Amino acid sequence: MLVCSGVTLNLVGGMTVRSVSGMTSANLAIDQVRFTAPVHIGDTLYAETEILTRRVSERRPDTGVITCHTTAHNQAGTSVLAFTRAFLVPLDADAARNATRY
Repeated sequence: MLVCSGVTLNLVGGMTVRSVSGMTSANLAIDQVRFTAPVHIGDTLYAETEILTRRVSERRPDTGVITCHTTAHNQAGTSVLAFTRAFLVPLDADAARNATRY
C-alpha cells in the first residue's frame, strides 16, 4: 500500500527538527517539493538536510532566517522526496533556552 504524500512530507520534515530546527519560532515556507518515488507502508526513510543560506531577519532583528534543502531516501537508497524550507530561529539560542527552559 502507498503512503499518502502529505504524510511522507510531514514525517520527513519532522525527522529533521531535532538536528536542524529544534529552536524554530516560526516556519516561513516549504518550497520546491518533489515526490520522486512512491513510499510504501513498511519502508524505512532516511533524511539529509543541507543549510543553504542564513541571515538576520529584517523584521525581527533578534531572529535569523535559515533556508535548507532536505532530501529523503528509502531503505534501497532510492530518493523519494526533496524540498526546501525556510524558518526563523533565535540568534541567541542560550537566552531562548533559558527563557523557555528548553
